[in-house]
Amino acid sequence: MKKFLIELGFAVGFGAILLFSLWLRNSFPMFANWRVELAGFMFCVFAVYMVITGDEQHPTRSCIYRMLVGIGTGIAIAILYKLTLEGVLICAILGAILGLIGGFWATFL
Repeated sequence: MKKFLIELGFAVGFGAILLFSLWLRNSFPMFANWRVELAGFMFCVFAVYMVITGDEQHPTRSCIYRMLVGIGTGIAIAILYKLTLEGVLICAILGAILGLIGGFWATFL
């Protein structure tokens, strides 16, 4: 659990760096649509976590954690956009699928 929190902390840190660079590029810190920017930040944190845990050393342990982070990200984005229960479930399922195959697509980032 401690390693999971460290990995997630690194992902949030790199996501914050990305968000800060977006702020610098788009006339600091005014966003035209803050929901899109925040959803992009959440997905970037998810993608960075996929890259961090995408190594070959512990594939079974990190697969479960990747799915949990994917489900959490999907639910957070769905709540951010105020989707219905069906939308939240679809986002959670998509997050779980992206988390399950995250080791494959994260190698191309």
